Amino acid sequence: MAAVFKFVNSDQPGSKRLQTSRACESCRRRKKRCIHGENVPSPPATFVQDDTASAGRQRIAESQPSVLERPEGVGAMDRQATSEATHHGHHEGVETNSPAARNPRFIGDLNPEGIFLAATSPDATRGASLDDSIGVWLNSSLNSHGGLQKTSHLSQPPSSLFYRSGSLIQKVLVPMLEQECLSTIPPPDGLEALARIYFDKVYPIFPVVSESTLQGAHLSTPARILLQQGVCLAASKNHVARQHLSISDTIPLSCRVFGEKVSGAMRMTIEMGLVTDKIVLIQALALLSQFTDDPPGEDLSSQFCMRAVHQVQSLGLHIKGQEEHADAANTTLLCCIWAMDRMNAAFNGRPVSMHERDLRKDLDLCFQQQDPPFRLFLEVTALLDKIIELYRPLSLSGDAPVLGWEFPAFEDIVLRCGGSHIGITALASIEVLYHAIAILSCRTKSWVDPEHSSTAFLRQSLSTSILSSTFGRAPQDQLVLFPFIPYAMSLSMSIAYREMRHSKLPIHRARSRSQFQTICDALSGLQGIFWSASTTAEMGKKLLKEMDRVFSTVSTSENMRLHQHTSSNTNNAVAGIRHPAPRIASQNGAALTNSDIHQPPDLSIQDFDPSIFDSITDIDLFGMFDPAFDLDGFDACLEGNLNPGFPSGLQ
Repeated sequence: MAAVFKFVNSDQPGSKRLQTSRACESCRRRKKRCIHGENVPSPPATFVQDDTASAGRQRIAESQPSVLERPEGVGAMDRQATSEATHHGHHEGVETNSPAARNPRFIGDLNPEGIFLAATSPDATRGASLDDSIGVWLNSSLNSHGGLQKTSHLSQPPSSLFYRSGSLIQKVLVPMLEQECLSTIPPPDGLEALARIYFDKVYPIFPVVSESTLQGAHLSTPARILLQQGVCLAASKNHVARQHLSISDTIPLSCRVFGEKVSGAMRMTIEMGLVTDKIVLIQALALLSQFTDDPPGEDLSSQFCMRAVHQVQSLGLHIKGQEEHADAANTTLLCCIWAMDRMNAAFNGRPVSMHERDLRKDLDLCFQQQDPPFRLFLEVTALLDKIIELYRPLSLSGDAPVLGWEFPAFEDIVLRCGGSHIGITALASIEVLYHAIAILSCRTKSWVDPEHSSTAFLRQSLSTSILSSTFGRAPQDQLVLFPFIPYAMSLSMSIAYREMRHSKLPIHRARSRSQFQTICDALSGLQGIFWSASTTAEMGKKLLKEMDRVFSTVSTSENMRLHQHTSSNTNNAVAGIRHPAPRIASQNGAALTNSDIHQPPDLSIQDFDPSIFDSITDIDLFGMFDPAFDLDGFDACLEGNLNPGFPSGLQ
């Protein structure tokens, strides 16, 4: 017998099934017509159609939240109260505000299930009628039998780390963790001060959380606390926030300890599923990605960036024409994640996740809609997007990509973005990112012998000199400490080291030595804020210390040779002249030799004299390093900084 298939017409709504109902137990015993609104499935033999049953079903349907509403996280106590409370006239086993009901499921257009669900359940799906739709959202409460969810094991949302865990964890561990996470926040005075620092310094450049969003009445308590923690984390990187880095009225903490506590609480809040609002999750993940201080060997910031991109693509913020995400705030958020994705690709050696070919929005138009500081930041990041092309894996032909466009001057970009409306601090900080990109714009085939006459090499050398001058003027006070600040320092240190190591002109080596020391001192000032700055500064100090040791040895040998030659000439001259007191002259000569020879010059890192390279022009200091000093590893590390195509863990 051949199977017969009946296809559902996707243009017209399908026929609704008849739902059966029966009277409650009390009315059945009294043989009365039930008017209590109980809708319990019954065998097909009994059909009861009345207005009261329909009204009961309507009340149950109205209790389900709309999939267009933004889901909000609630506290553990609220979830427990919701699960225990029952509405009048509802079944005791029904939880109309269950976490599953608040988390719709997305079904893409490539899945045939979406066509059938859009036809059979038009009231439970959203997105099918939009012109640029890529799928439908299905209320997850329809996944269970009868469209109702039981409360036996759904006290946690499916996104929670403790979903379907044991009762002991649900009753003991989860409330304790939730209380700890939501209480890890500065006192009101400190919170207000850190928020003011964030909106004055960080927000103009990276407006991921606006003041209206932070004070919005639609936010639940966990969502608002999560954003407040992210704002405090971003503000804590600035030195003016030192006195406000305290939690629960304790003594002020260091920037690193404060950041570890706050970021740890934010991570646990997200993993526990206390916040299910995807917009809030994107904002929190973006702040974590930018301002989490990664210990050496970790890639947490890259993970947070990828998760933020995932949430953006899940919501469809990159699709033009979806009216629920067409406001200016979400366009700004999309631009923030786009820029963060480019910086993550350069800083952490990751592929770009948000490609322009997958965006229906016009990026240039989105950039023009932003405020001048943020627009300038986006325009500079767009340069980075083009430079990344130079470091992508080569094709089978092996032809290296070439910079086939003119690199614009920073002043021209500023004037195009309305430079008169940009503050000095924001302007100086974005200029650091610009010069870091200018350094990356020169990809040389040989680390030892680059093309000195090329335009890219000259631009790279000029940007290194400008960054060295900028970092020599207390960057912690004049710059907003974004992650690209220590990244730009490491790039300029690599260029200074290359010139100091391989340049053939003594004046260039002396200048590079001075630049290297300046950048190393600037990185030392950021040791308590960024792990990357601490690691790079320690490497630089070891190199300078070894250079000073080698020079001290060489200069001592030179002094001994010169003084011995001078002493021998003096003794010969004295012996040739018959002086009445030759012993005194001999004693004076011996005293001069002892005082000068046995006191090696004290050359510390702070007492650097560029003229030292004039006296040793024909001596290779690096060739006289201690064999125990891993000079090859040092070369590989600093050379690897200039190649953003490799992950930092492989360098």
